[in-house]
Amino acid sequence: MGFMYLMQNFQSERIIACTSAVASGDRMLEDAIQYGRDRSAFGKPIIKREYWQHKIVDLTAKLEAARSLSYRGAEAYNEDKYVKRGDVSLETAKLISLAKVFVGDAMTEIADQCLQIHGGWGYTEEFPIARAWRDQRLFRIGGGTTETMRYYLAKLMGL
Repeated sequence: MGFMYLMQNFQSERIIACTSAVASGDRMLEDAIQYGRDRSAFGKPIIKREYWQHKIVDLTAKLEAARSLSYRGAEAYNEDKYVKRGDVSLETAKLISLAKVFVGDAMTEIADQCLQIHGGWGYTEEFPIARAWRDQRLFRIGGGTTETMRYYLAKLMGL
């Protein structure tokens, strides 16, 4: 039964990881925006460059989509576990797994682009983005790799 108990905990582990990753994404974006305000290049703060403004807008949209999908997964999990007092349904497992795939991909892009805003300094341990960039990588591995999630989702979708 040990394997079955482990499998039952995967959905809660995944939804907790999603919400944690989204919180990390918030912090990465806040730090990148602040750095962009503080760092000047060619006579003005880099956050005043149209390229970085558009990039921040796009990353913020992805972060909000990740947050929404994570919250939907958490709501479905709570409904199944505490209102219906049962195990999570296949629909809920699918929603949580979709959240994990999407959040993983979104956080990878957010971390990479936030590090890029910092330029060479972002790669040094003096800036928190260096660790956040490295740490977010675990999200795509823990609780089931992104590849495993896609395989599992394809099965749930009857593909």
